[in-house]
Amino acid sequence: MTRPMTDDRLQGIKPEAHARHDLHPGHEPIGLCLQRHQESGAEVGHLRAHSGRHPLEDGWLRDRPRRADAPSGAVSRMDGRPVLVVANSTDPDAGYVGERFVERGHPLRTVLRDRVELPDDLAGVAAVLLLGSDWSVHSPVDLRALEAESDLVRGAYASSVPVLGICYGAQVLAHAFGGRVSAATLPEVGFVEVSTEDEDLVPSGPWAAFHLDVVEAPPDARVVAVNGCGTQAFLLPGVLAVQFHPEVRPHVLDDWSRRFPDLLDDAGLSRTELVDEARRREPAARAAAHALVDAFLDRVAAPAPS
Repeated sequence: MTRPMTDDRLQGIKPEAHARHDLHPGHEPIGLCLQRHQESGAEVGHLRAHSGRHPLEDGWLRDRPRRADAPSGAVSRMDGRPVLVVANSTDPDAGYVGERFVERGHPLRTVLRDRVELPDDLAGVAAVLLLGSDWSVHSPVDLRALEAESDLVRGAYASSVPVLGICYGAQVLAHAFGGRVSAATLPEVGFVEVSTEDEDLVPSGPWAAFHLDVVEAPPDARVVAVNGCGTQAFLLPGVLAVQFHPEVRPHVLDDWSRRFPDLLDDAGLSRTELVDEARRREPAARAAAHALVDAFLDRVAAPAPS
């Protein structure tokens, strides 16, 4: 989730005709997002990123050292170590994603990025979960907080602590590892499908979306999924970033719709139809989020074999 653009953020963005975002899958979500992403020089249709390799081939995801305190098996085993959740005080709900981490044996420990609660080290942490925010990486509300979170994830990467980033969290990961985030011409709000290279790791959706951003993956990342608003999922060793919101529950979407009605207006949606659709999709959304967490724990977060 991203806060609506203020007047100063609109500078330099050409006004365009509003395009309705269809709630139903199978439709291009927002063509203007694609246009802006292409203007940034990214190749939206190119899923294999810079190396041309599939993210999971040649053991690439496991090509990293094991932490000294990591268990002998995958991090996904029920070892009781917590997942560190980084969130804003206004949006601390880890939703379906947090629910699945708990079911997999990892309690949640939440710290608030807007209250300077990030830890100095990650000792004893099983993984880091970066939640969405009404902040934006391309127009930081708090630059020190952004850099502190970037330092945290770089430290996690160096220490082989796996990281899952959602929406703003994905943008932080892109920023931290040399990617780029820019403003979209129109918001991506509703339920979107993505073109994925690995349906088992990042399914095509539909996924909930609520943002105003275009992500360009870091140079060393493997892009796994894209759509008309640019990169929707990318990988680094031990790191998975998704631009959409697998975690979001209907009551949270309702809250965002209440707080940011202009985003819905620009996307051509009403609060009622968005929340009704979320409620209708709730069982499938929960199952999809759980499957994403399982894939993260079993395929991305698992340490290299001894």
